[in-house]
Amino acid sequence: MFTRIDTMFGSCGNCRDNLKRIACDVMFGADQSRFINVKHRQDDVISALQLTVKESVADKVFKSCQDVTGFVELCQAQDKNCTFEDLIGQMFGESYWPLSTLEVKMFDTVPEPYGGLDSSIFKNCEEEGPGQCTCSECEAACMCPDGYTHAPGQCVVIGSLEGDQGHFLIQQHSASQQNLNETLLTRVCGSYAPRQTTCCHDNTLEYLETLLMPVIETIRCPVCADNIASLLCHVTCSPDQSQSLEVIDPVDDWDDEEVTAMRFFIEKDALEQLFESCRGDNSLIEFLCADTESGLCHKFDTFVSQLSKKISKADTNITVTVEKIYNDVIPASYDSINTCERAAQDKESCTCSTCTAACTANAQDGYYHNEGVCTMYSTCENGAPRADNTRARWMTSSVKESLVELCPSYDTGLLGCCDDGSVHVMKPLLELAKNLIKCPNCYMNLAKLFCNVFCSADQSTYLSILEKAATGNTTSVSKFSYYVEERIGEELYESCKSDSSDITNIICLAKYKRGCAHYNEFVHSIGDNGVTTFDIDFQFSAEDPFTLDTPNLLTCDKNWNNQGGCECEDCPAACDTDYTDGFDHGEGVCLVNTVTLGNARASQVQDQNKLVDVCPELSELDKVCCSNVDLDKIRDVISQYNDSLGNCPACQNNIRRYLCHVSCSPDQSSFVTLSRDTGILAHFIREDVTDKILESCQHHKGQEQGPVTEEELYEQIVPGIFQSLYSGLGLELEYFLNDNNYRVTGMGKTVVENLKNCYDEGNEKCGCDYCKESCSGDGYLHQDNLCLFHDTCQGDFPCVDNSVPRAVDPEDARFYQDLVNTCPQYADGAVCCTHGQLEDFTNRVVAASVIIGSCPACYANFVNIFCNLMCSPNQSRFQQVVSEKKIQVGGEEKMVADTIRYHLSTDFAQKSYDSCKNVKSGQNSYAIHTICGSLDCDMDDFYVSLGVNEFTDLKVIYEIYNPGDEKSEVYSEEGISPVLGVGVHDCQDIVNGKTCMCSDCPAVCDDDDNDNKDEEESERSRLLPSDKYLIPLCVVTWALITVVVMLAARKTPHVRENVVMTNFVAGKDAENEYELEKKPINVGKGTVRDGENEARERPVNVVQTVIRQLFARWGVIVYNNPCFVLAGCVIMILACCLGLIFFRITYDPVELWTTPTSRSRLNKEFFESTFGTPYRAAQLIFTEKTHQGPFNTSDTDQYGPILREEHLRQIYEIQKDIMKISATLGDTTYKLSDVCYKPLGSHDTMNPINNCIVLSPFQWGFSRYQGRFFEDDSSRKEDNDAYLEYLKLFENCGQLPYPAKCHGSYRGPIFTNTVFGGYDMNSGSNEEFLRRSKAIVLTFVISGDMEHREGVLAWEKEFSNYMSDCTMTNLTVSYNCERSLEDELDRASHADIFTIVLSYILMFVYVSVTLGRFTRSCAAWFIHAKVSIGLAGVTVVLISVTCALGITSYFRLPATLIVIEVVPFLVLAVGVDNVYILVQSLQRKLEEREKEVNRDGFLVGVISDVLQDVGPSMLMSSTCQMVAFSLGALSSMPAVQNFAWNAALAVVIDFLLQISGFLVILILDTKRQLSRRTDCCVCIVCHQTDMTPALGPVRYVIQRIWAEILFMESTCGKVLRGLIVSFFFACTLASVVLITRTSIGLDESLALPSDSHVKHYFDDIFEYLNVGPEVHFVFRSPDPSKNLDIFNEEIEKQLVTSNTSMTELMNSYAIDPDKKYFINKFSSWYTEWKQRWMRGPCCKVHDDGDSFCPSSGPRDGCVDCVDVDDASLDLKYKYLSWYLSDIPESDANKCALGGKPMYGSAVNFSDNSVSAAYFSLSHPRLSGSDDFIASRRSAIELCEQINLHNPALHVFPYSYAYHFYEQYDTIVRETGLNLSICVVAVLIVSWFMLGFQIYPSLVILLSITMVIVDMMGVMVIVGIPLNAISLVNLIMSVGIAVEFSAHIVKSYVSSSFTSSVLKSKDALVNTGPSVFSGITLTKFVGIVVLAFAKSKLFEVFYFRMFLSVIVLGVTHSLIFLPAFLSLDLCLV
Repeated sequence: MFTRIDTMFGSCGNCRDNLKRIACDVMFGADQSRFINVKHRQDDVISALQLTVKESVADKVFKSCQDVTGFVELCQAQDKNCTFEDLIGQMFGESYWPLSTLEVKMFDTVPEPYGGLDSSIFKNCEEEGPGQCTCSECEAACMCPDGYTHAPGQCVVIGSLEGDQGHFLIQQHSASQQNLNETLLTRVCGSYAPRQTTCCHDNTLEYLETLLMPVIETIRCPVCADNIASLLCHVTCSPDQSQSLEVIDPVDDWDDEEVTAMRFFIEKDALEQLFESCRGDNSLIEFLCADTESGLCHKFDTFVSQLSKKISKADTNITVTVEKIYNDVIPASYDSINTCERAAQDKESCTCSTCTAACTANAQDGYYHNEGVCTMYSTCENGAPRADNTRARWMTSSVKESLVELCPSYDTGLLGCCDDGSVHVMKPLLELAKNLIKCPNCYMNLAKLFCNVFCSADQSTYLSILEKAATGNTTSVSKFSYYVEERIGEELYESCKSDSSDITNIICLAKYKRGCAHYNEFVHSIGDNGVTTFDIDFQFSAEDPFTLDTPNLLTCDKNWNNQGGCECEDCPAACDTDYTDGFDHGEGVCLVNTVTLGNARASQVQDQNKLVDVCPELSELDKVCCSNVDLDKIRDVISQYNDSLGNCPACQNNIRRYLCHVSCSPDQSSFVTLSRDTGILAHFIREDVTDKILESCQHHKGQEQGPVTEEELYEQIVPGIFQSLYSGLGLELEYFLNDNNYRVTGMGKTVVENLKNCYDEGNEKCGCDYCKESCSGDGYLHQDNLCLFHDTCQGDFPCVDNSVPRAVDPEDARFYQDLVNTCPQYADGAVCCTHGQLEDFTNRVVAASVIIGSCPACYANFVNIFCNLMCSPNQSRFQQVVSEKKIQVGGEEKMVADTIRYHLSTDFAQKSYDSCKNVKSGQNSYAIHTICGSLDCDMDDFYVSLGVNEFTDLKVIYEIYNPGDEKSEVYSEEGISPVLGVGVHDCQDIVNGKTCMCSDCPAVCDDDDNDNKDEEESERSRLLPSDKYLIPLCVVTWALITVVVMLAARKTPHVRENVVMTNFVAGKDAENEYELEKKPINVGKGTVRDGENEARERPVNVVQTVIRQLFARWGVIVYNNPCFVLAGCVIMILACCLGLIFFRITYDPVELWTTPTSRSRLNKEFFESTFGTPYRAAQLIFTEKTHQGPFNTSDTDQYGPILREEHLRQIYEIQKDIMKISATLGDTTYKLSDVCYKPLGSHDTMNPINNCIVLSPFQWGFSRYQGRFFEDDSSRKEDNDAYLEYLKLFENCGQLPYPAKCHGSYRGPIFTNTVFGGYDMNSGSNEEFLRRSKAIVLTFVISGDMEHREGVLAWEKEFSNYMSDCTMTNLTVSYNCERSLEDELDRASHADIFTIVLSYILMFVYVSVTLGRFTRSCAAWFIHAKVSIGLAGVTVVLISVTCALGITSYFRLPATLIVIEVVPFLVLAVGVDNVYILVQSLQRKLEEREKEVNRDGFLVGVISDVLQDVGPSMLMSSTCQMVAFSLGALSSMPAVQNFAWNAALAVVIDFLLQISGFLVILILDTKRQLSRRTDCCVCIVCHQTDMTPALGPVRYVIQRIWAEILFMESTCGKVLRGLIVSFFFACTLASVVLITRTSIGLDESLALPSDSHVKHYFDDIFEYLNVGPEVHFVFRSPDPSKNLDIFNEEIEKQLVTSNTSMTELMNSYAIDPDKKYFINKFSSWYTEWKQRWMRGPCCKVHDDGDSFCPSSGPRDGCVDCVDVDDASLDLKYKYLSWYLSDIPESDANKCALGGKPMYGSAVNFSDNSVSAAYFSLSHPRLSGSDDFIASRRSAIELCEQINLHNPALHVFPYSYAYHFYEQYDTIVRETGLNLSICVVAVLIVSWFMLGFQIYPSLVILLSITMVIVDMMGVMVIVGIPLNAISLVNLIMSVGIAVEFSAHIVKSYVSSSFTSSVLKSKDALVNTGPSVFSGITLTKFVGIVVLAFAKSKLFEVFYFRMFLSVIVLGVTHSLIFLPAFLSLDLCLV
């Protein structure tokens, strides 16, 4: 039964449930009896039942099932109207209920006791729930709340059109087949068949079209449009329309009522598919969502809602929804929705721009890159952009507001790729930029660029992710590429580069550590800025799938949004500089093309292949001003005009190149102007370009059938071409070329590259018909005795005359004479020249003689070349006409040649060239360089320069070949043969009785002289020449010494004497280790006795006895008269110190290192008194920070990195600033023009600064340019080629600085190696300095005049201040002026004052603390302390030094820094040692005689005993030092003398004060100690009972450890002592070998602090400068009382003309590569005067012949001077004096060779003679003191050679640096002499003081010598060179070595023991501790501090040397001496 129910009624759940409920209640219900009655029962078997039920229940159940399809079909089959009973019967029929039948009895009210079924448990079929029935199974379910039936096949509404208005009308009906308009149906609902069953008709379709069209029209994606139309058509026209459509507002009358609101129900899946197909269509999204809240458009719900609105009418609201309201409404399902990338059949799919799925991911990064697609969106947790390759989104209002604030000029659309997070990413950099940038347009451009990057809806088309990382659940982007047009970078840079905030340089600083050099660096610095969390890699080229972004940026002067542009100070373009024609003529700006007129930026090349095809020369350009249309037209026009241009490829291509350049150049507007009103087209092209085009085309036939003229070419042909080219503009063009009437201010002239000559070899070479130069023949006869030309017809052009030569008219004597003088080989026959030609040639030859006249052979060959050309009777044999033209001469038509070919044999050409190639033209330059205009001038260059030059219009082509060559065979057919080399002179040939000089012709020089020039390089860095034999000698010596020492050690006997230590020892006798066996010394006369047993007798030392007695008595005197002694000390101190009123310190190196009689000092004084004080210099060296390397301005032009435009501008600005520096001193202001060196005086009164010598590349061409290009940007606009023009000027003047146009403002030349640096001068290339220059050098020459010295110093101080504050972009500068070194040394001295003071303080503290004795009790230590004594001892040292300075000041001896720094150190070592010995000896005496302390006279006796014990030792050491230092004053070096005197006096005074004043203080302190009062505070008395002193650490180590080890009694002790002595001798001998390697000199930079700008300057000099100091070779008569007559034949020969003359020797040194200490820059006023000035148009006199016509004055009526060889002696001196006073002029009619700027002070006249004069050479760059020493020696050697060969002259070198280095000539001798004197003095004094005992005296000598030798060896090891400072330190070392040695030896001599071993041990244990404490530790404490000095000088010469001498002294004193003295050498 239940299966039956499910089968029949399961389609309606409520019906099924109702029936099952009845069945369950009937069969199983607990209240079954309430509604079941047994109707029939038989035998307890029920066969019939009756169901009691209410009618309402039965009706409810029946209605829920009556429409069920299965039941309806059953009823229809039985053909009856079924009832509730039938329904129950179907359930409980016999088939399903076999036991009984069930009858139904229905009541309105169920009688009792029946209750019936509960109606509440049954449901209607339409009730909602799981069992809700559908409309098809439940009619009640079809009747919705709107009152309409929503059932399959039912329609509700139809569309209706009434006029222009449409409506939906309510019409409930069944769907039917409609005969629809097929066209309309296809257009609106193309997916429906015309005749299918539908709910719409034509009116419905038409109305539906009015609803859809506004939406469809905005859609760019066809699939989206089809989907929207299809889905809405489906909803509207579906035959089941009612199931998916609801009328929201039901009305009473359904017929023909308008629908005001309705709802379409569509399945969500279908709607989502529709949304996905449309969401990428930004135009639709913007249309739908224009009135919604930002950011919601891309959401599904909003899309559906907005779509509903857009398809609604004003009076009909349509809602599209997915919500099911009730059962009968079934959302329309439409499975024909297509995805956007897959359209239906025969339909168009969407493109990538509207459909992401249609995009193809990039193969490299896997991202889509299409319009409307983002690459990044929002931000990640780490603040970086988030990778998100989706469609652009609708931007929120907050984002829009932020963008308006950050990016004012950004066009904010509805869609974009950014949100608030993206804005947060951009904000830090933009806010920083906004706060910095002054120019608003600059900021807006920068902001717009960033907003475009992050927010553009097309972001992915120009963004590519490079680096990314996983960040949480997202991917962060750390680096991406931004593809943007290059012009955007340029425009951004241009809008910002002038901003006063310097924003471009600030941004570049983080990335490049310097400012921006160009826009490329600027944009890349923006991308890599260090502020944002991401990097942007800007790319200016893109390949698929990327395109270049092209945001529109603002120029800095453009107004935006009525806000105005930038101010003038931030934007030069904003200044009032408009062009007068209304066009922009800036760089990168176009003006005109074939179709448009007006300014535009140059754009990217459209078709590179087409550009290469039409204009291949422009193929490397990225941007051009021509389009493909223009290129096509250019090709057509050229093709059209080719016939009129003839068949000459060179001409045709030149015209094409010209046309391409004018039409396509990206800088077109800079040289083209065009007026729309007048039709005037004007081009401005360099004249050399137009000339070359004309030359290539001039042989085409013009209108007169002759060569085309310039007028025809540029006034007819070329204008016609441009007329055709620009015909599309609709203008009647008038073409003008270089017509200044149409030139706009600021425009320049351009250059067309790669133009060809018609005769150039290659595929453009023209045929003979169109290019005469290409012809193999010229149509003339070529044979002997036949002319080709005769006379000149027009200027220099010869008349073509192929006739026989003319004989010279005998009556024309002048013509004949001129022939004899000029072309003597043709004087006796017919010639092809006229007199007029010869005269003109003669005048020109005079100019050539100025250059090459010094070599007669060269001059004769040079003249011969042109004599052959002009006058040879066989002229036609070797000449051809290449180019000719007809002219009218006197009414007669004549043919003239403007180009000829001149044939020379190789032999002729080579010999002529060789004779001239070494000829000098002055200033050590070569003549051929001047002729060629280049330093690279081989034979071919030489003849090319002769053929084409500025002195003639005639062009000569030199053909050089030998007879028999292939070329000769071609020409011989025409009768042409070259001029042979007969009659050509070699340079050594005698011509007219004269030969070339050695300097002009090496073949003339003596071979012997050349052989003698070879020399070996001096071993300047070594004291001894070789150690070849020294090392073996030292080894043998050491071996012998070792043998002797070991024998002596072995034979030394063992002794049993024991030593009682006289030092304080704890426990005294109880702790003595030895038995007392000491022999007392009797100080009286007689012999020494030993109690009872007589010991070995020895003579008493009388000298020591006397000295001891004197000291004993002096001790008594001091004790008894302390006040008088102190008073005497005070008086002596005051008397000495009064001399300090004359105290002065000298820093002058001349005064320090040279004696008044030294050679350099005398030479310096003579030079300054004769020629004036040498000038000073302020110099700057500029280098590039980043070392970028050379750069190119074209394919061929390469320049060094320092020549970049931005660098030159900065350097020029600094030069200008320096020239404006002024200094105020009192009431006087000193400018550079006041303090500079002015060789011409004040010749320029208008601009005094022009009188100064300023060596700078900007001074080249001063008169012409005057820095025009570097002044400001406006001047740059006026001349676009100015920068390149300057580079060319640098190139020309750098190679040939002599022409007047290259002179500086002071009218003299400026040489390349003085203004450029860092290139190889020996490379042999004339362009090396251009290609490789790394530095620019500016030199401001300052006057050395002592009269204005204070003003000069003040100006130099201001100069230093300016440079210290100077900052530059990407440049570094080092600088120096004359006072800089002194200022820096002073700063260094002050910087190290603290270090020095701290050093002495530490020594003082150490002495004060350690002088006392250690005790077991702390209280007792205060009694034994000697702080006050220590302070007194140190004070005595300082007073001694001060007194010594006072005494030397009395004698006006200046102090030096060496004295102040070294003498205190020395005296402290000597004085403190004496203090230790004196105090510790007193302490021992007090201990020995402690029991007598209460006895009367105890203390005076102790003092007397102490003084007689230690006084002799102190006297001996002090005397040795005093005598040694005093003898050291014999040195010739003033600095050494000053040190020696001060050291000697300080030692003497220190000794005197120690035994007087200090002794008084010591006595008082001893009384304090005996009374048990504490040190420093005597009021306190200590009652401590245990006063026993303890053994100090120093004493303990020496006495208990070292002495015991050294003096072991076993054989080991002997061997140890022998080995020690052998080792020390080995060290000394090794040092002897090392001494040979001692370097000499002093690096100035050692004296400078490490941060000194002078040190930086020195470094740059060594690295970059190519020229060193100038050296003047002064010559005078050997007899100082006489003058030189330089025109005396013999003197002139020795001075100039002989092969060994002064000039020749100097020149040979200058050019000899082996003489590496001179460079090729010999300067001789004599050569310049006689060979150039006298031979040129320079020497002019008035008619009277006595008054000079200066070059700088008027010369009208002036005549040439008499030839110098014919002039009288008086006249020669006049000429020379005029030359030296002549100021050069650049005027061609005057003279540029005047000598005043270069040589005005080089000659000192005296009547008709010279008292002295000088020639000059220059040293190369010198890189250290070694080079300076060697260069000075080379100069002296050269002078010696000159003096040897020229006895009539006395020559000496002078250079300002020489006197610094003269000391090194004698430093070795001085060192040896001074040290030897000191050591010998010590020997003599010690021998006397030791009582004439020679052995101990020799031991002292040996020890001192070994210390000094070892010290010099250490100098080599630690790198200390030998110079005056180290020499002083070595002499000081002698004094300290004496102090170390003398006391030990004196103690040894004074010892009472007889054994040498015990005497040595006694000396070690008694004196050693005092020596170690008094000198070693004291000095060590102070020396260590010097290691931290800022000055390297202190660290090297003081710390290293002082430490070394202390270590060596103490080791020799405490190790070597005891061991050596213990040996009994007599036993050997």
